Amino acid sequence: TPIGMHPDIYSSPVPKEVLKNYKYVMDAIYNPLQTKLLKDAAAQDCRVLSGMEMFVHQGAAQLKLWTKKDPPVELMKKIVLERLLTLEQR
Repeated sequence: TPIGMHPDIYSSPVPKEVLKNYKYVMDAIYNPLQTKLLKDAAAQDCRVLSGMEMFVHQGAAQLKLWTKKDPPVELMKKIVLERLLTLEQR
C-alpha cells in the first residue's frame, strides 16, 4: 500500500496499538525513510526495516541477473541513502 508515502507522510496502514503485538515491522516505502508506520513500530519496541533495503536489494538482484556480475550493494545503498536524505531535506 502507498499509505505513508510522500506526500502523505502522516498516515499509517495500521493503528499504532496493533504494533505492540509484533517484534519486527517492515515498510516497503522508502520515501520517507522513516514512515509513520516505522516510527510507531519503533515506539512499540519493534525492530524496523525501511523500504530502502528492499529497494536496493531488488535492484542488486536485477543487476546480477542482467550482467551475471555481483553488484556493489554497499555503494548502491550509500547512493540511494544520500539521494533520499536530500529529498527529505526539501
